[in-house]
Formats: sequence, structure tokens, C-alpha cells
Amino acid sequence: MNPKTSVSSRRLFGRMLIIAPLVALPLSTSNAEPPPSAASQALQSPEPTVAEGVNPDGVAAPNEYDLHYIGFDDFLTEDNGLPRHWTIPYEGKFKKPLDGVAFYEKLGRQDLVESYESKAKLKAGLEIAGLAVAVGGIVYMVAEAASQGHQDCGVASSPNFSACVAQNANQGVSATPFIIGTGTALVGGSLVLAGASIDPNPVDTVEARQLADAYNQGLKAQAETSSIEKPASKAPGVALTLAPIVEPSGAGLGLTLRF
Repeated sequence: MNPKTSVSSRRLFGRMLIIAPLVALPLSTSNAEPPPSAASQALQSPEPTVAEGVNPDGVAAPNEYDLHYIGFDDFLTEDNGLPRHWTIPYEGKFKKPLDGVAFYEKLGRQDLVESYESKAKLKAGLEIAGLAVAVGGIVYMVAEAASQGHQDCGVASSPNFSACVAQNANQGVSATPFIIGTGTALVGGSLVLAGASIDPNPVDTVEARQLADAYNQGLKAQAETSSIEKPASKAPGVALTLAPIVEPSGAGLGLTLRF
């Protein structure tokens, strides 16, 4: 071995030991990436896995069951001294209301959906028809009374109220329009009450809760099966790269951290 070559090599190795800390530390804080080199070595840290239903921050994320299960809110009030209780179903932890037919649609029971819609149409039809009949009877009674010369006497406190009433009585106004109009209004009111008494729900509260419980059990089983079959998601890992750097003034190692 040439003595000059040996001395040169020892000097270069000694400078690498001295320069490496000085070069590597400043480069680790810079944004510039070290130039690619065949001797580059990347140390990749193991990528952490994130369990199903948990986000990378470690906070549990709502699963399908939490978002879509069926629950009930119970209300109790007092109406004219009598307690009144009713129940409203909702969907998920955010309590999306399931009013009317939406509850049966959520259950997937098309037969109950059709039954509800049929009763709801009957209810609305009776109420609308009854209101129309009642209004028609009142209008007929007023129109017939006006056509017979019946005067409007106003309120009882008016000065000529008594004389007006006596004059109308002496004219012998027929009672037939009054009877017909009153009877028609009563029939219309009966139809309205009949429509209002119809509950379009095809099941009672107890059976509705039983149907919701069966739906929740199936939803829970489906969510558990899905969580088992679905692989755990991966969160981004941390990459540590070491690369040698050779410059005219010396040599050292470059450190790059990626996350």
C-alpha cells in the first residue's frame, strides 16, 4: 500500500467522524431532501393499524348500528286533568324522527306501509268531506234566511234589537231552511269527528316496539359481521431516511423524517 494513500484515507475517515454531526444535524431541520444515492438507506417505522370504528385520533367513530337503530321517545302530558301519553319513534343516536309511514318504511314492511297509507287516506277523506258538508249546511241556512226577508238584528246591546227580533217573528219565517242547514252541519261535524278518531297506524305501541327490537337485533348482527370481515384500516406511518453526503469540504450523513 502506498503510504500517501494510507495517510489520505485516515485523514478522510477522521474528517467524516467530525463532520457527520455538524452536517447531519442542520440538514435534519431543513426542508430540502438529500440527493439520491445508491447507498441511501430508508428506515420505515411499522405502520400503526387502526381498529374498525376508531379514527386515527383514537376517538370511537359511530358505526352503522349507532346511526340506524330505532328508538322511542315517550311523552306524558295532562289534558283537562287527564294524563295523555304518546310515543314517537326515531332513528339513530341523532334521533332522526320517524313520523307516520317513515317508521314502517324503515322496518322494510311494505304491507304495513300500504295499510298505513290506506287508513291515512280514509282519515283525510272523512275530515275534508265532513268539513265541506258542515260549511255547506251553514251557508244554505244563511242564504235561505236572507231570501225570506229576515233582517240581521246585530248584537243584543243594539237599541233596535228587540224590535228587530219581534219583526222577524211576525213575518213568519219558515223554519225549514234552519232545520235542513242545522242537520247538514251536524252530519258534516260527525264525519269530521269520525275521521279524527281513526288511527292510521296498523299496529299498537307494544307491537311497534317489538318490531323495532327485531329490526335492531338484525342490524346489530349485520354490523358485527361487517366489522369482522372488513380488514383494519392503516394510518400513515413515519419514514426515517439516512443518506450519505459527500461535499468538497467534507462528508457526513443526511437525516430525513417524513410523517
